[in-house]
Amino acid sequence: MLKDRILTFEELIKELLSVYNDDGEIVDDGWTVYYKDVKKIKKTTECCISDNIIVTDDDEEVYPSFAVQNDMDSYVTDEIIVDVITEYLMEKSKPTVKQLIDAINYYLENDCFIYVEADDNAYKKPQIVIEKEITDKRVLMKIRKAFSLEIPLGEFVEQTRNIPYIIDVKLTLPEAKRIVKNNELKDYVTVKF
Repeated sequence: MLKDRILTFEELIKELLSVYNDDGEIVDDGWTVYYKDVKKIKKTTECCISDNIIVTDDDEEVYPSFAVQNDMDSYVTDEIIVDVITEYLMEKSKPTVKQLIDAINYYLENDCFIYVEADDNAYKKPQIVIEKEITDKRVLMKIRKAFSLEIPLGEFVEQTRNIPYIIDVKLTLPEAKRIVKNNELKDYVTVKF
């Protein structure tokens, strides 16, 4: 995310949606959205994108200078914004900017996602697929652990002999990709729609 710039929340959401649509993922790579204290974020609320707050050894929060210079001290982390948008897109195929801002406001007030009635054209949940037989039980144990599968190892070994084998877990596309990458499973597991 390009940092140290000012834009409105509407512009921010549109930019994030275009990234999501192109890549199927929004990167939460150490940016935070700062804005002036308001009761509710609106489309026209100005914000700035900058680095995360640094917490010193004395538990003092140090805001990035760009946010301080622009008198913006309320903030939303990249993880929250990405999770709220991703969760919403799992239920609605074409949310409006206002709907997504309402979902962010709801999360900030309630510390949980807003309920959204799903539509038929929403982004589908990804499938995690084993496409070739894995004979190394250590790899299967690693896969089982990475996806928090409760199935006994012997049963998992037997089931994965039926190729393709689809791992049934409720994850968003970014979560599934992150698990595969962080556990170095790309040679064994494919994430698809």
